[in-house]
Amino acid sequence: MKIKVRIPHWVHTDDEGVMILFAFLRKMWVNYNLKGKSIDMYGYDIRRILNTESKYLHEYLYEHIDTNYCTIGKLNREHFVFNMKNAKNNSKLVTIEDPRYIYRWAYLLGCSNWNLVEDDDLGLDDRPHYIPMHRIERDLFEYSGRNE
Repeated sequence: MKIKVRIPHWVHTDDEGVMILFAFLRKMWVNYNLKGKSIDMYGYDIRRILNTESKYLHEYLYEHIDTNYCTIGKLNREHFVFNMKNAKNNSKLVTIEDPRYIYRWAYLLGCSNWNLVEDDDLGLDDRPHYIPMHRIERDLFEYSGRNE
C-alpha cells in the first residue's frame, strides 16, 4: 500500500517520518489559516511521528528543511514552535510506503477532525496552541529502535 501526502516545497528528505510531520503541520497551517502564526507542538509527539528517541529534534529536523522558510524554536526540552512560510501553494506530492508511517498519517488525519488547535487563551501572543496526544494514543506508536 502507498499513499501520497503534500509537503511544503522546502522539505528535502527521503525520511518518511519527516515527510509525515511536515505534511501534518502543513495541513494544520492550511486548515486553521495560520499564515503568519506559529504552531506549537510537543517533543514527545514529534518523537512518535518521527519514530526516534533523539533529544535533539530541532537539529535533526533542520537537516531536512530550508531554514529560510521554516524556523523551529525550542522553548524547552518538550515544547517546540514551528514558524512556516510559503507552505500552502508551493508544495509537492510525495509517496509514503512504510506501513508504520501510513498508520501514523491515518491517525493524524483522524486527529485533525477534532479540535487539535485551540484559540489563544493562554497569552501565547496570538498563536493557537496545539493539544498533545493523550498518553494512551501515544502508546500506539512504539519506537522501532531507530536511534538518531
